[in-house]
Amino acid sequence: MAGNTEQLVATISPAGATNQAVTWGSDDVAVATVNSTGLVTGVANGTAIITVTTSDGGYMDTCDVTIQSIYIAGIDNPLGQTASYWKNGVKNDLSGLNGMAIGIYVDGSDNIYVSGWYYDGTGAMLPCYWKNGTRIDLLGLNGGAIGIYVDGSDNIYVSGSYDDGTGAMLPCYWKNGTRIELDVPIGAVDATANFIVISGSDVYVSGTYELESGGELPCYWKNGTRIDLSIPAGKDGYAYGIKIDSGNVYVSGMYRDNDGFNRVPCYWKDGVRENLPVATSMMGEAYDIYISGANVYVAGNNQDSTGDAGIPCYWKNGTRTDLSIPAGKDGGAYGIFISGSNVYLSGAYSDNETALNSVACYWKDGVRTELPGTDAEAYFMYGLD
Repeated sequence: MAGNTEQLVATISPAGATNQAVTWGSDDVAVATVNSTGLVTGVANGTAIITVTTSDGGYMDTCDVTIQSIYIAGIDNPLGQTASYWKNGVKNDLSGLNGMAIGIYVDGSDNIYVSGWYYDGTGAMLPCYWKNGTRIDLLGLNGGAIGIYVDGSDNIYVSGSYDDGTGAMLPCYWKNGTRIELDVPIGAVDATANFIVISGSDVYVSGTYELESGGELPCYWKNGTRIDLSIPAGKDGYAYGIKIDSGNVYVSGMYRDNDGFNRVPCYWKDGVRENLPVATSMMGEAYDIYISGANVYVAGNNQDSTGDAGIPCYWKNGTRTDLSIPAGKDGGAYGIFISGSNVYLSGAYSDNETALNSVACYWKDGVRTELPGTDAEAYFMYGLD
């Protein structure tokens, strides 16, 4: 990340050579610098070639260094809930009473878009997004904005839900502030649109709707047309993350018993469900999904049979990797992205059962880094390299 350092070491052969002196250099100091001892400092997103040259003979070797910026949306609770985001570990608070920041997107000019909501003075929840810290309110009382995406023409898409005035929540997305409602079947009493992605001219949105007769069903919409996703009969299901790759539609989520137990994490590829393994006597949830080449990565958690204690994890092509949190804590991994061979996940952990003393964090290749904040939580993330 920008600001981070890493020590490179040059090994000269033969080891007993009289002249061990070397000179270090970077081909792009706007991305990374290197000092006379080989200490590399990240400056900005991109890749720089670090060169080491021997004083005796001018022999050279090189090393590619990629600087990765990490953006994470979440909340902080210093004196009341505050919508926040972290850029490379630095926390930035966002305006709005008792705010919540869920989704995040960063364009090529480093404009930072964050989706969420806040409460007005009457207690009404208002959907919004922030661009570089400036809040833009969206049409819809008692609603929330969850996903956000900006296309190559700078059109801003935000997915979420709003109250239709009767207390029922309806799914929608906003394009440049104009609300577009999404189809739900007759008999649906509540629904929400979760995350959104644009592929070419097509708009994809993941979500869930609840039937008056009972049961919650996962789905996604393509250009406003709803596609239901399969779950076993008699179960409730939820669709969260959504990605498009080579025309294939990937959706992450889970299904469970109607009483909330026996949660099974899963993802769907073009409507075909793949259940994800959890530890023995555990259940789990799957949140975000990322496709890298032929590999499918899903962020989530394992939970014990009571649903109280969670272990953050991710799955790569169905193989689960658990992530570290302190002993006796409860945690989850919510966001994921891949950069080269590096796996990044965002999440949080807290006291078991009480959910107090929450600590926002992220993991890079399984190594946890805690983020600044008080009783903070990190949700979804975006990576820019």
